[in-house]
Amino acid sequence: MIRRLFLKRVQFKSFASLPSKDIEKRMMDAQIIFNQGIEKWNQDDMIGAKVAFEQSIKSHPTSDAWFNLANVYQTIGNYEKALEYWKKSIELSPRPDAHVNIANVKAIFQKDPIGAIPHYESALKLTPTDGEIRYNYGVVLDSCGKLEEAVEQYELAVMNGIELAEKNLRNAKARLLAKKINEQEPNKQ
Repeated sequence: MIRRLFLKRVQFKSFASLPSKDIEKRMMDAQIIFNQGIEKWNQDDMIGAKVAFEQSIKSHPTSDAWFNLANVYQTIGNYEKALEYWKKSIELSPRPDAHVNIANVKAIFQKDPIGAIPHYESALKLTPTDGEIRYNYGVVLDSCGKLEEAVEQYELAVMNGIELAEKNLRNAKARLLAKKINEQEPNKQ
């Protein structure tokens, strides 16, 4: 499952290519339109949210505006556009939530768990103690047969407060033990 969607008000950074009055006006306009996008999102008006976030980006592109536009596209089932826009969000400002969303879409909807792995790793570089990311990463590693790495991620998820990971940890450890026993049996003959 997609772990989390963030919609928040942002503080815009200035840029030096325009006169200060133009910069302030564009930033203020973008902030107002961005907030309208959040309102539309909260009203389940995905078309209105999409239009508002696109207008905000046109006025002054920010990581948060790209991120939220990606969330809209993910919600309406356009995963390719969502992936493209989460990547634009990351280009402006590395953020673990965008990496996690990319990883989740790749693993769940595109059935590409290998493609998800680098994004979980990037997210963990930004927030190494996030138990939910550790758990999701462990599930993907487990699905790829990377049991030792999955066990490590489940253990870290449990240490960071994710109780659900305990069951996965027990199961992965049992499969890892069985795998090791099976690998040793041919040596006994």
